[in-house]
Amino acid sequence: MTASQRLRQYFRVLFAASAMILATVTAEAAVRYVTQGGAGDKDGRDWDNAYDETAFPAAILSAGAGDEIRVRAGVYRPSTTNDQSKSFVLKNGVAVYGGFAGTETSSADRDPAANVTVLTGDLASDDEGRVNGVTTNAGNINGTNSTCVVRTGSGCGATTVLDGFTITAGDAFYDGGGMNNFNSSPTVTNCAFSGNRAGNGGGGMCNDGGAPTAANCVFSGNTAWVGGGMYNSSSSPTVTNCAFSGNIADSDFGGGGMFNGHSNPTVTNCTFSENAAVHVNFGSGGGMYNFNSSPTVTNCAFSGNTSSGELAGSGGGGMYNSGGSPAVTDCAFSGNSAKQAGGGMYNNSSSPTVTNCAFSGNTSSGE
Repeated sequence: MTASQRLRQYFRVLFAASAMILATVTAEAAVRYVTQGGAGDKDGRDWDNAYDETAFPAAILSAGAGDEIRVRAGVYRPSTTNDQSKSFVLKNGVAVYGGFAGTETSSADRDPAANVTVLTGDLASDDEGRVNGVTTNAGNINGTNSTCVVRTGSGCGATTVLDGFTITAGDAFYDGGGMNNFNSSPTVTNCAFSGNRAGNGGGGMCNDGGAPTAANCVFSGNTAWVGGGMYNSSSSPTVTNCAFSGNIADSDFGGGGMFNGHSNPTVTNCTFSENAAVHVNFGSGGGMYNFNSSPTVTNCAFSGNTSSGELAGSGGGGMYNSGGSPAVTDCAFSGNSAKQAGGGMYNNSSSPTVTNCAFSGNTSSGE
């Protein structure tokens, strides 16, 4: 190689290295900050210049993959003009964290339990019985509410993060009052879904396609036609360390806590308590209803759930299986009740595998 060739090779290597460094700097994740009322210049660059609640939804959409939104404790609405169609729309690759006091330098320093951060659909602040901005029961929804508090578009993956929020007071005409995930697989952690409702599926959360992750979440006081707490349709979510309590479904199907339709979720270390399927004729699966689904349910507790269906073929206070082959392992069914049959579990043309499970104190008064 001649001196001239060596020189050209040197500059090619130098140029490539410079381009890599530039790409790394360019791709460095940005952090944006949000607080009620905003602060300073309100451009979101730090806590002293945080966006206000009006700019919050747009800040998510303008963020790039790898960016992070940090939100200080408070109550935030997707619309300040009572526009029911507005939601907090998550963007692929963007992480949105709540639970900050407003002094932290890292998301690891926050305390979501102490710094409650609420995303509410109660646009006019007129829901009854609110506690610190949270509508605790869907029956208390009143007036003008967002039809969906949080939603994801098709194609959102696991790096789309919602962490550290209470999602409340969504009032969907159809699916997903609290959160609606369509063909997407976001990661939802340390969140509470409280007092949301839906005319069809998923008062708390609706998963239509995709494989979302829900971990360390609470679903309470939500109502829907099917799947009061969570509704899964052709979806395979991973649900871990979650609690479903006091959710209601009122339909010929049911699933007060969770409804799975043509879905194969993995449900681990979860509790289903005091959920109800209240339809007088066929209301079934107070805790969980599986329709042509094969969930894997491990180390879960079903207690105090009820099924109100009075007609033959309804039941399953704790769990109702219709078709499919659920795998239920190391679970406890206690104190569940059914108006018709199967206080703990009812199987209708289903072939579940039930391993090392305990059934105690479950009751049924029908066939």
